[in-house]
Amino acid sequence: MHIRTSLGFALLATLAACGGGGGGSSSPAGSTAGTNPNENTITLQGVAAVGRPIVNGLVTITGANGSGSIHTTTDMAGRYIAATQNLQYPLTIVVEDRNASSGIVLRSLALSRQSGIAHAHPITTAILDTLGSDVTAQRLRNAEQRVGQALQAYAIGGDFFFEDPDFRADSGNLDGALDLVEVSTANGDILLSSKIDRSLSTRFSATGSGDVGPLPSPDHRMHATPTEIASLVQGLNQALENEGLGQNSLENVLHTGFKDDDGFELIHLREAARNIPLGTNGYDLLACTPDSETILDRCYIRVFLRVPLLSSIEDFGGENLEEQFELLPYNLVIERRMVFQNGTATGPGPLKFAGGANRPLAATVRHVFSQTVVARPDGTAAVIRNPTIAVEMFVPVPQLMGSMSGEPGENSNTNALRVELLRTQNGNSNVLAGVRRAGNNECTNAPGNAMVVNPTNSANCSTVLEGSFVQSLAEQAQMKELSLAFYSANGSNEVRRESLPIHLGRPTVVNSDVFAKLNRASLRALHNHGTAQNTPESVTIALEPAPGFASVCIVDGRFESGVCVRERRSVRIPSTLLRGQTSSYVLLALDHHNNIYLKTYELQPL
Repeated sequence: MHIRTSLGFALLATLAACGGGGGGSSSPAGSTAGTNPNENTITLQGVAAVGRPIVNGLVTITGANGSGSIHTTTDMAGRYIAATQNLQYPLTIVVEDRNASSGIVLRSLALSRQSGIAHAHPITTAILDTLGSDVTAQRLRNAEQRVGQALQAYAIGGDFFFEDPDFRADSGNLDGALDLVEVSTANGDILLSSKIDRSLSTRFSATGSGDVGPLPSPDHRMHATPTEIASLVQGLNQALENEGLGQNSLENVLHTGFKDDDGFELIHLREAARNIPLGTNGYDLLACTPDSETILDRCYIRVFLRVPLLSSIEDFGGENLEEQFELLPYNLVIERRMVFQNGTATGPGPLKFAGGANRPLAATVRHVFSQTVVARPDGTAAVIRNPTIAVEMFVPVPQLMGSMSGEPGENSNTNALRVELLRTQNGNSNVLAGVRRAGNNECTNAPGNAMVVNPTNSANCSTVLEGSFVQSLAEQAQMKELSLAFYSANGSNEVRRESLPIHLGRPTVVNSDVFAKLNRASLRALHNHGTAQNTPESVTIALEPAPGFASVCIVDGRFESGVCVRERRSVRIPSTLLRGQTSSYVLLALDHHNNIYLKTYELQPL
């Protein structure tokens, strides 16, 4: 279940790799950290949530008329509190979800000191986005009431979205609705759509008058409730903690035959939990499917798995490593299975985790966003390739057909021959792309043991696919139209098996701003480090994650060495950790969809 880059290296010899979330970070340079207020100070508090709490989110509170700004962080429940007596109202609040990465930024507003509360979640963000700069108490209240009308079928418990003193990130009331509803804006309107049934949506103006068309509630038979799912995720957290104490507990929350998309089974999770402290911290609901005669309440969710940092290169130059953790996205299927006795259904069983969408086989599909820049000796740079989008199909296989290795994913696919990415509409399936197992003497220099795009005569030994079809994959996945077809050898026969619908998310906008950057002094030092005939003992550069990202890693162009940082920091990296004599260096990050972001600096020859 380690997050692979699948591009030829593993930065960390642990369960986790670069990316995800993090704890224990300090305030950015030039800021003033939020203080722990006492009873005599004026404070602002709130909860940041997206259907789950925003943990260790960076909260920036800015006062009016240039009165300054302060920074603080959210706790494990998504709560924040800060002293604001030195700031002029109204206050703007921005929360960056550093665990989720890539664009999850929430906004809120406190017009006056009266309530002392300003929550931040997708609804407050959408309201402020549509109101623009003309925000008054009356316009804000009107917008809240219109959103409340649209969500009347979801038992949200009131429409004071900014200041509700009872709001909690606990999958109840409003937070439960945020589990089930996608909130976005389109051409000045607010758009609400059901995550369960994408055909259900409503669109309206936040500034209009008259009735708002309500968002229908999906058929209750299509999904478990947010409270039930939250309880199951908490049950997984407790089971992992118990396993760490030597108590067998995972059977309580994992179905028989559990296997995730990396090939990990119950035994592998048990081994991991007994070696390092694991836990969970919330979930995102991705989609659900209608009940069948044997499977009920099947939903696709992304659990955020809490994993401690285990190596200094995960936050190079940082302090208190033992206190830090990251939240790794872990896509799983949950379902309730009908219980049968003597061939007769006796009723539904408990809701448990079934594994990944590809079980019993293993595969990972995700986007790869890339930008290429030329780095000159003087530290200047020029873009030579604007951001592009591709998709990676990582299907691990053992080197020898039919053999077993120590890697769970390879063992799952021991007889796999090829895998196709399918799009199915109205019962008709089309093959969009695929990867195949390389034969003897094919792609011998390909990184890792994985299927490749075209192994014939080693024509294309990559796991990354390009083409116009990539642009719409996220939307097609939302409609449950994407799946994988696995073809495996069974003696002289070929057996075909199709996965459940797969989820493939991506941010709405991808441009140069989503990639981390190096300043001129760092580029000059890095150029010398990579091109010098005799590699220097170390290189000093400034690294900083891009806005909204939890971390960034720098690796050599061969993806064989590198380090990560989780906040802005000047670091002196020895050549043993970042090798020289290379033609390029790459900044790498992962987002909460597990997508890869690569910014390549090609070193201009001397």
